[in-house]
Amino acid sequence: MQDKTRFFKSYWILFFLLLLNILNMLDRTLLIAFGPQIVSDLELSDTQYGLLTGFVFNTFYCFFGLLMGTLADRVNRVRLIAFGLIVWSGLTAVSGAAKSFYQIGLARLFIGVGESVMTPSAISIMADLFPSEKRGVAAAVYYLGIPFGAGGAFFIAGILGPTWGWRNCFYLLGAIGIGATLLLLALRDPPRCSWDGDYPENFGDKDKSSLKERLIKILEILQESKGLIWILLGSIAIHIPIGAGAFNMIWMQSERGFDESVAVLYGIYSTIFMTIGMISGGFLSDIYAKYFRGGRARFLALFMLALTPFTIGFRFWNPESIFFFIGLSAILVFGGAFFGPAFSLVQDLSPPRSRGIMTAVALLAMNFLGVGSGALILGLSADIMRDLGVATPYTYGLLVCDLLGALTIPCFYIASIHIGRRKLLT
Repeated sequence: MQDKTRFFKSYWILFFLLLLNILNMLDRTLLIAFGPQIVSDLELSDTQYGLLTGFVFNTFYCFFGLLMGTLADRVNRVRLIAFGLIVWSGLTAVSGAAKSFYQIGLARLFIGVGESVMTPSAISIMADLFPSEKRGVAAAVYYLGIPFGAGGAFFIAGILGPTWGWRNCFYLLGAIGIGATLLLLALRDPPRCSWDGDYPENFGDKDKSSLKERLIKILEILQESKGLIWILLGSIAIHIPIGAGAFNMIWMQSERGFDESVAVLYGIYSTIFMTIGMISGGFLSDIYAKYFRGGRARFLALFMLALTPFTIGFRFWNPESIFFFIGLSAILVFGGAFFGPAFSLVQDLSPPRSRGIMTAVALLAMNFLGVGSGALILGLSADIMRDLGVATPYTYGLLVCDLLGALTIPCFYIASIHIGRRKLLT
């Protein structure tokens, strides 16, 4: 009876974290979904837009994530998430009133502080709710917030945008987030517990180590686990095309002949095929890890190798061809399948006391170095190629970023070799 109660409680908390992650991704993606309108309204260059969707947001998001990851290992995680939710929701509403690049950039900078709370705390909570063999699926469920949130943002842009305008949509989303905080505060932070006897007896005691000591510990963990280093390198690589993907709406409208209604189509595809990627990545990686050598890392390498020809072809196929939509589907599945296995690997390869901070390290690598670089590379290259008279600057810039993303395949394969040589820490 106790096991049954624990089961339902664990999945109820997981479902609530999923809802919060959907809200998180709605906020983050709305800027991208309204990209053409915001660029036009605020008279942004491609480089400025690339900075807004890349380094401006990710600078505070990633580096504050280290602090939030440390706090997630030390304080009440539910209250920590509530703090972040208030911050990012309030500043989302403020973003709707922006009149220039600098105004919206300042708001996005501090939105990154609020959103940096969510994933380190949530992943840490899930590690306490589920044993190792179920964490791939649990992480995949949590990361369904990406397709539902991202897809929802494009639905809002395509359905409400033409009548409400982008500013009112930002106001609405901010108000919803502030209201959701009241529901969040009714949730209790789950106790930190061990599934495999790997926690020290005094794990429940508060960790007194300083941030400097935690950073030293991070270096020690990385030195001891070459597999984790290769996981982080592969994660950076795959996030370069994800960052450049902020320009997909602009690319599809300016170089592929779609009108503003493509946002709804893109929302439908994002929701369906990123969800397929999330679920298949989570379930199949758990099955693969159980029966085949190389574990989840080897699975990711093989899965992405199979999809790469379609993601590259997507940039060249005619929009009137079925292959264009197959490529669009593949690129969304490609991105979605990554999250469950990758974050499960980070948890598996990290000591229990350091799971929150190591999740934050992974987020820093993925978002600051990956997403930030991809968005900036695309923005700068598009401005330069346009000045040189190149007819399709977005196509070539996106292709370069897609090719850089394919480097994730050898990275994960090498990681699987190192992981196979050592016993996982969970």
